[in-house]
Amino acid sequence: MRKLLLFFIMIFIIEIFTLIYISDAIGFVYTFLGVMLTSLIGGYIVKRYSKLNWQQVKSSLERGVTPEYSIFKSILLIIVGALVVLPGFIGDIIGIILLIPKVQHYVISTIKGYVMHKMRQKGTVIIRSNRFRP
Repeated sequence: MRKLLLFFIMIFIIEIFTLIYISDAIGFVYTFLGVMLTSLIGGYIVKRYSKLNWQQVKSSLERGVTPEYSIFKSILLIIVGALVVLPGFIGDIIGIILLIPKVQHYVISTIKGYVMHKMRQKGTVIIRSNRFRP
């Protein structure tokens, strides 16, 4: 959790410097309009992906399959949502990159591996099943 907080703080600092640089290059008004436009478009895209992901979760639950991948994808979409809605271009670029399916798969696999590792360290029993049991 600390690493994620540090990541967002670093992104925020880089965003400030980037916004100052771009504002000097193209002007404050165009920079402001660009930030607003990318935030609106990014917010719409994340909202759309979130709805599709929620439909996948519901479909998996209806079939009796654990929606493991969709849950991790939801976590990633929350992070992407924070990156694209906050003002700045760097966060938008990172957020858009995280919406690419192959990048998503890699990041989700990494997050899943990390969570599983932490659970094993704490002695949590992990039962793998593709079906819920009544």
